[in-house]
Amino acid sequence: MAARELFEIRDRRRHSHDQDLLVVGGMGHASQIALGIAIVRPDRCVVCLDGDGALLMHMGGMTHCARADNFVHLVINNGAHDSVGGMPTAASSLDLSRIALACGYRQTYRVEDAKLLDAVLAGIFERRGSTFVEMVCRPGHRADLGRPTISPCMNKMHFMEAMQCATP
Repeated sequence: MAARELFEIRDRRRHSHDQDLLVVGGMGHASQIALGIAIVRPDRCVVCLDGDGALLMHMGGMTHCARADNFVHLVINNGAHDSVGGMPTAASSLDLSRIALACGYRQTYRVEDAKLLDAVLAGIFERRGSTFVEMVCRPGHRADLGRPTISPCMNKMHFMEAMQCATP
């Protein structure tokens, strides 16, 4: 759901989608794809927007993500697999930021108040060292949430072109 919301926000602001790789149906693989990009593009800050359900599916990958100095992992913890029906996850009873710290992330944050999110996010994209931000919220999404208007294949092609054109 977060990717769909990001797509809508970019559209509304007339921003390009070329820097966003929407891993539709990724079932927890977005962080590993983002890690691969971080490894081959150490000159870029790579941000992975993930859900708690996705993170729990591939927690072992956190130890690898934590090693990338240019990796920012933003995890929305709503305690549910919202994109596939809202089934509860175990994350509502976990402190994912403490798990991230144990996995080796250099900076970890747990945000339970939306008012504090801006303060936490300020400057993290310029810092070196892996960063993990757990954003705790209620489950659910807008009923009228749209779907991306470009296909996953086109999104991938545009993203790959943007990564090749971007100067290191």
